Amino acid sequence: MEFLGTTQTANYCSPRKTCDYTALPPAVPAPEIQECYQPYYLPGYRYLHSWRPSLFYKISNTQTCQDDQATCRSALRPPTILPALRSALFCRYSPHDWDQSNQLQIRGAEASRLWAGRLMGDSMRLMQDKDQLTQQMQQGTCRNLSQRLSDIGFWKSELGYELERLLNENCSMDTVKKRLECAAEEAENLFENLSNQMWKQFTNTNLAFKARISEVMDVKNKLQTQLAKTLQEIFQTENTIMLLERSIMAKECPLKVAQTRLECRTRRPNVELCRDIPQFKLVNEVFTIDDTLQTLKLRLRETQDTLQLLVMTKCRLEHELAIKANTLCIDKEKCMGMRKTFPSTPRLVGYT
Repeated sequence: MEFLGTTQTANYCSPRKTCDYTALPPAVPAPEIQECYQPYYLPGYRYLHSWRPSLFYKISNTQTCQDDQATCRSALRPPTILPALRSALFCRYSPHDWDQSNQLQIRGAEASRLWAGRLMGDSMRLMQDKDQLTQQMQQGTCRNLSQRLSDIGFWKSELGYELERLLNENCSMDTVKKRLECAAEEAENLFENLSNQMWKQFTNTNLAFKARISEVMDVKNKLQTQLAKTLQEIFQTENTIMLLERSIMAKECPLKVAQTRLECRTRRPNVELCRDIPQFKLVNEVFTIDDTLQTLKLRLRETQDTLQLLVMTKCRLEHELAIKANTLCIDKEKCMGMRKTFPSTPRLVGYT
């Protein structure tokens, strides 16, 4: 297994090899050499100076040995960590974050499984309850139908009995009719009383018409007042909707500016891409403006619904006013006009 940033063919990962030349210069004491490459650390290791722009700003590419005459063989050794892979070794998450993420996924899976189990149990209980309810309803329906059939039979017999009684009663009524015809000939003196009662009833009917016309007029005036108030409220509601739309349009520009700034800050390179105070302020600003827009849009929808309700109320009031006007025309113009000419006063008095 090889670490990130190294290769199997790298000369700094393999053991040092001895030269195979036979003809070598005379042996001289090997000078002490100071290593010039950075030691390798496992992924996730936090350097003490990881906040600095360059982690290897103090390491020189070449070092000389203590002996001025000898050259340092390690100066030609490539760096342990390649520049292209250097940024990959410094992870932004720790093992604790990794454990928390795994625990969160496990808890989410357990919660989903528990919810599925509960839903399955509830579904089984619901199906059992609905089956029992269906059976009970079917039994009740059968019981009601049988009761209804018995009631129909009972009422059929009752109707037959009542039919026989009605036939007998018709025969009795024919007898009474003959008696009344005989009595009508003797009731000529009762016409004057009947005429007085008819005149009284005519007067009472006219008074009832006038009272009813007055009530309808009052209701019509009240409906007209409510219609005027409704029209005024519709005008104010339309102005409110216009102001809300202007406010929403005014909030969209600051939201676009904040989103553009936030998107531009996400392009910061390397360690500069951190969650600093301006980042939090921009995020808070975006959320606040978006929440304000959602609130204004919700209020706009509510105002539009109110406007629709007011328009429907106006239509109903206009319809009611038309009905009241038609009622007044029928009662005041037609009925009262006909009652002034028919029946005539002499006929009501009983002279004709």
